[in-house]
Amino acid sequence: MLGKITSGVIGIGVLILVVITFLIPSGMTMFGTPSVVATVGPDKVEYREYQRELERQQQYIGQFYGIKSFTPEQIEKLGLKRNALTSIFQRHWMKFLAEELKIQAPNGAIIQQIETAPYFQKDGKFDVNTYKLVLASNHLTPKDFEADIGQQIVRQLTDVLILRVPQSDNFKNDLNTFAQQRLKVDYVKFDLSSLDKFIKISAAERNAFMNSEEGQKKIKAIFDQRKSSYDVPEQVRVRHLLVAAADDEETTEEDRQKAEKKIRQLAQQITPANFAQLAQKNSDDPGSKAKGGDLGLIRRGMMVGEFEDAAFSLPVNKVSDVVRTNYGYHLILVTEKIPAKEAKIEDYQTAIATELLQQSKRDEEQKLAAQLTEQVEKALKINDTSKLKALQKQYRFTYNAAANINRLQGLPQLTLKESEFADLFSHIGKTFVYKGLDHVIVIKSSPPAPAKPDEVAATLRENENRQYYWGRKLQEDILNAMQAKYPPQVKKNML
Repeated sequence: MLGKITSGVIGIGVLILVVITFLIPSGMTMFGTPSVVATVGPDKVEYREYQRELERQQQYIGQFYGIKSFTPEQIEKLGLKRNALTSIFQRHWMKFLAEELKIQAPNGAIIQQIETAPYFQKDGKFDVNTYKLVLASNHLTPKDFEADIGQQIVRQLTDVLILRVPQSDNFKNDLNTFAQQRLKVDYVKFDLSSLDKFIKISAAERNAFMNSEEGQKKIKAIFDQRKSSYDVPEQVRVRHLLVAAADDEETTEEDRQKAEKKIRQLAQQITPANFAQLAQKNSDDPGSKAKGGDLGLIRRGMMVGEFEDAAFSLPVNKVSDVVRTNYGYHLILVTEKIPAKEAKIEDYQTAIATELLQQSKRDEEQKLAAQLTEQVEKALKINDTSKLKALQKQYRFTYNAAANINRLQGLPQLTLKESEFADLFSHIGKTFVYKGLDHVIVIKSSPPAPAKPDEVAATLRENENRQYYWGRKLQEDILNAMQAKYPPQVKKNML
């Protein structure tokens, strides 16, 4: 396995990003093979990859909005699903570029990262069984995990290569010209989510909807669609103690015999009272060992068959006989049983009614956004600063008057495309409206004050930054070319 991996050395941060992304608090396995949610050229995007990226988007955006847990409405409003898929598509396009350029991870890089990661160490050094168990606990194979790390390394090397593409003198002159093209801009930027507080649903409104014939029909239709997901299956809360002896080429018959001998010795000692203590001391499952073997609630389909059959047949507070799976030997303790429960519409109608009303309110939100955009645009056109300040006070949006920008750098707050910046500089004095997935920008340009000599000199000295802007522009062009060559296809209802 590890001996067949290519090598080289890069920072440990790459591996940590991959590992943290993969690790999911769970029991032995996940729910099964992920379905395909999209394709990018010949590549399939599995649900697992999409879910990881969606979670990463939530963590990143949550830092700015102060949101720790996103609701489905917030995910939709902020366009996080689309952002996640776009990010995934870009990674695949960069992978295709690396393949065409024959860029590979340097020899030893993947081994270096895996063997030094704390997640895979035991007693201060890399342990292959811990490595395999951590991956297995998260429904990953070593092959897939190592391939992901290799792709991370390749992406880094590709980015570095793009940034190091040499610049021609003509291009440097063009960059300097862009940097000296200046404008004064007045702009307003507001997030669609910031309008939520202006559109509310009252209890009376919700009750009226729930009691109406139309509301009841809509609620029932949604409930019937979702009933299978609302139904609660039979669940058991379990602890387990694992002595590892995986079914693979690296585990010898002697290893299996030693493992079986150890588990049977533990079986003689273990009781419901000391189960957690013995599991904490002896279990080889890194995901549950520190918690005394606690796997939490499981339902059928989450675990391997032998483990599942034993767990669901055990009475509460009785330790199982030795159970053999392809991970090794287990002792299992069931601490709680929750019977299956069929969902009733009465338990869900309030939540569904709220959701349906919020859906209708989203139309109102769009109307409010359109009205606000129109008011802002009109005020900017006639330089009505008092009106803009009054709207800013009411809606708490970003308003910046007389900001100076150049065509090369722009402003971080103005998330505009190159073509949109070109419009600003080509139509000085015109007001533009740019609508993003989760925000609206209204901006008006006017001629700037002449650049001072020291400002011109500073612009010409920014050669290092020029390289960055060139790399960014080149990468954008590459992604556009790759998109045309490897168009993405998204599964229906994913957005």
